Amino acid sequence: MIHGIRDLHQYQRNSMKILEVLEATEGGTRTHLDAICTGLARDFEIHLVYSLNRSPSYAADIERYEQMGIACHEIPMQRKIAVLQDRKAARALSRLIRELNPRIIHAHSSKAGYLSRTIDRPPSAVLVYTPHCLYFPHQKGLRRFLYEWGETRLEPATDVYIAVSDEEKEMLISRVTTEDKIRRIDNGVSLPNLPSSDKPEQRVLFPARAVRQKGWEFFLETAESVHGKEPDIHFVFAGTGPQLREVSDRVRKMGLSDCVSLPGFVEDMDTEYTNASLVAVTSRWEGQPYSVLEAMSYACPVAAFDIRGINEIVTHGREGLLAPPFNCSVLADHIIRIIRDPDAARTMGMNGRMKIEERYTRKQFLDSMRTLYEELAG
Repeated sequence: MIHGIRDLHQYQRNSMKILEVLEATEGGTRTHLDAICTGLARDFEIHLVYSLNRSPSYAADIERYEQMGIACHEIPMQRKIAVLQDRKAARALSRLIRELNPRIIHAHSSKAGYLSRTIDRPPSAVLVYTPHCLYFPHQKGLRRFLYEWGETRLEPATDVYIAVSDEEKEMLISRVTTEDKIRRIDNGVSLPNLPSSDKPEQRVLFPARAVRQKGWEFFLETAESVHGKEPDIHFVFAGTGPQLREVSDRVRKMGLSDCVSLPGFVEDMDTEYTNASLVAVTSRWEGQPYSVLEAMSYACPVAAFDIRGINEIVTHGREGLLAPPFNCSVLADHIIRIIRDPDAARTMGMNGRMKIEERYTRKQFLDSMRTLYEELAG
């Protein structure tokens, strides 16, 4: 028996089914969905559709979610366009949706967004799509045309878009949909305890996957330039990915093995951020990168290229230093400048921490998502 209006409201929230769908089980999308699953599981009945094809290590996350009472459903999905596999995945997802009858279907990133919006769903279900950085604007030629055409074709099947950056919102309005369909919600990170002592060494952290988007070759070129001027500075490439072997080969050929470490996937990123003098980001494009938000939460200054998605978070000279896009020489000078001036580095780091506290906390993100889910369900 339910007692009182307050208890009834809580019961209604807990009984609301939300189906989260994710194929991109790595990097920022993995972090983003983890916040939703762990932060809102007490408010809603969350179900998760996932695939282990991209990242088998995601099985550890699934085990943790199931222990929390989150129902997890594996549907193998391919990152690239694969007609037969995509049809099979779509049929499996369609069957699951008919069985669960969720109130909200929330698709994350391109493949999950495609599959979730090409199948029939109950008339009462609301379809939410978070691109986490639209794919087509950063492609060229026929590839760009096809992906943009796909987004516009699926627009009628999308009830709400969540844009994680101002650039993404602007792109959605100009190329895909109307402003009334878009909700602008920032990512959020936890607030760790800050280290009380100085950094043990001159250390540059590059927390990223080994994929083209993250511009790892720019990172290595920058490291080479820095090493020629300041050989005591050490670089850490903390991440894995399909091009990690290529990264390793390039490090060896460039003679950087003594100054660039490749630990692969790092479970304890807290130690890496705590020991880092600064965080470097050399991405070709970004939505709202968790690597930058996490760096700022640890009061680490940021050295990065001046691209949209990053310059919405980092102001040049305040939370870090920004170089012209893909100019590794200037970026290298910025890294040296930050390390040579520890007082300025501390100031930039604390400026970043304060910005996180004001706008980009995990609590703020979860409050926004909770409010949106309740609004859509109501």
